[in-house]
Order: sequence, then C-alpha cells, then structure tokens
Amino acid sequence: FLHSPYDAEQRRLEQFVARAEAAARAGRRVVVLEVGAGFATPTVTRFPAEAIARALGPHGALVRINPQEAEVPPDIECAVGIARGWEALADLDALLAAAGCRERGEVGGEGAAVGGSVRSDVAAAGVEAGEEGCNREEAADWAD
Repeated sequence: FLHSPYDAEQRRLEQFVARAEAAARAGRRVVVLEVGAGFATPTVTRFPAEAIARALGPHGALVRINPQEAEVPPDIECAVGIARGWEALADLDALLAAAGCRERGEVGGEGAAVGGSVRSDVAAAGVEAGEEGCNREEAADWAD
C-alpha cells in the first residue's frame, strides 16, 4: 500500500482537526457532520468522526446521517443519528438558512467535506448546540 497518493488529503484532515480544536478551545461549538459512513470500513470515516467529536469535549457535536446505520455512541454528550439518506442535507441546508446562520449555498464542496465555518449558534438538524447542551428529542422529531 502506497500512502503517498493520499498525503494531500491527510494534510487537509489534519488542518481541519486543528481548526476544529482551536474553535472548541475558543468556546465555539463545532459540529462534525458525517454522511453515509457505515460499518463496511468504519476505521476510514465513522470511528475518526466519533473520535474528533469526543476530542472536542463539551464544545463538540456529532450529527450522523445514514439510512441504515445512524446509531451514535452514548458516550458522546451531544450526538444525534438521522436515519435518512444524503437528501437530508437539503433539509439541513434549509434549516441553517432559516436560522440565519449563513447565506444559502455556503454548505457544500470543501466546507462540507472539511468542516467549513458554520457559526457556533447553528441549530443543526434540530440539535440545539447552545450553552444548555444537546436536545436529542428535538433532533429525533426532526428526523421522523
């Protein structure tokens, strides 16, 4: 296995993690949005996304979108699984726009893939990421 073809992606991931950790240290909320990562190769995306959310502590949240494997670990304080396919991203985009958290069209491309700059007061998928913590019941209602 030659790792060199993936070195650039590895650097991008490391930069994302560094930005996410810096934001969390500054008191900002950081949402790790994982789309479609199941158990076929969980060490590639699923487990790293969980590890990043854990490392962010009380300022981190995990939103997992997966139609068959949306379960989230109970040890991540603010985590929600949405049992839907990628089309849930359109609803998330609409929620963010309605909440006034960003301009439409900002989610996507590199921002979505490597943790763009969605503001800390975002209510993603019905998860209130404020000082009060995570509201899994509201998120479950939204996902239904």
